[in-house]
Amino acid sequence: MTHKELLTKSALVSELNKLLDEQSVVLSTVLIKNLARINSQFGRDIGDELIEKFGQMLVGLKECEFTAKVSPALYAVISKEATRPRVLLKAVQEAVVHFNKTKQFPFLVEISVGATVAAMGHSRDVESWFDQANLAMVYSGRLSTPQVYHESTALDATIRDIFGRLTAQDSPPERMHWVYQPVNHVSDGRIFAYEALCRWDIPGIGSVSPNVFIPIAEDVGVIDLIDSWGLMSLDKTHEELFEHGGHCVSFNLSAKTLESDLSCAEMIKDMLNRNRDCGCELIIEMTETAVAENRGRLLTQLKELRAHGVRIAIDDFGSGLTSLGAFADLPCDYLKIDGSLLHIEDRHLAKGLLQVAKKLADLLGAKVIVEGVETEAQLRLVKEIGADFAQGWYFGQPIDPAIPSDN
Repeated sequence: MTHKELLTKSALVSELNKLLDEQSVVLSTVLIKNLARINSQFGRDIGDELIEKFGQMLVGLKECEFTAKVSPALYAVISKEATRPRVLLKAVQEAVVHFNKTKQFPFLVEISVGATVAAMGHSRDVESWFDQANLAMVYSGRLSTPQVYHESTALDATIRDIFGRLTAQDSPPERMHWVYQPVNHVSDGRIFAYEALCRWDIPGIGSVSPNVFIPIAEDVGVIDLIDSWGLMSLDKTHEELFEHGGHCVSFNLSAKTLESDLSCAEMIKDMLNRNRDCGCELIIEMTETAVAENRGRLLTQLKELRAHGVRIAIDDFGSGLTSLGAFADLPCDYLKIDGSLLHIEDRHLAKGLLQVAKKLADLLGAKVIVEGVETEAQLRLVKEIGADFAQGWYFGQPIDPAIPSDN
């Protein structure tokens, strides 16, 4: 059998097994995304002609060691360049671009293409390598770029699957909960407030950073549920936080929730009204990126909440690319400076950048909270620039209401 012919999947699997006894390879799957539409609009005869010529095109690529037609719209390809999987993906992508430029058909062929590195000697069965390549191919379709499978791809898929099943009547996913990190006065270390932080220890996977699952929640459209669950958790926990000295709680709220879910603002107002007698105060934190990308209705909602007694903080300042003008009309009571500025090796430069942020806060009439303070030296730097508050591991671990207190 010559490898320069279009194989069946079973024949390609056989070749893959032989190769994996000697070396690692790249396994790629390529999908003609719009084949069904082509069959519908131009007829199945045209679609069949496309399938034949598309397969021939893949077989002809020098990067393709073996090529198989898995189904009319789906192809599988093997390359021996295991250390450079993107070489194969680029070759396929460029071949399709050239294929379209030849204008053999009165339409453009659209593809999704993903790949995985199938490792020699690995105990994984062949079908699992196909599963990985297919998952990368699915993400290629979502992102409109070729994708190589890696662990984060599988994690992303798991999280999307969990989020995709959620409804407004559900409780938070298993082991999603909120902890509360203290925000301290720089002058004497007294607790000023607590910041609510969402944590998720996914069963069978482990702890996953909010930096991973929050953007997915926004993309899937369930961030409003997470925000609501967080506010409900805060409502149940604030009395315990008061016992630890914090009569003010800050909460990260997605701009998408505040813009699209009018019930969220009402939920916040109701919570404040119920707890106003015990001195409950709330700070809503918005990232500077959200402020830069979302105006109009967001500003209206923030100003309305502020008029109701909610204070507003700009979070992670210094970690994004927002222009300074983006803050001109934003209601702002606190500017939270990202802790990355504290880790700049040149202490003089770090201090200068912190002073710039402090000056902006002064112009806005806002107080400064510096995040990520972990050492005595960092706390001294925060004091030198005149920050009002600081938070970080230097002041201790967050309070987890799920863990009984020693008191």
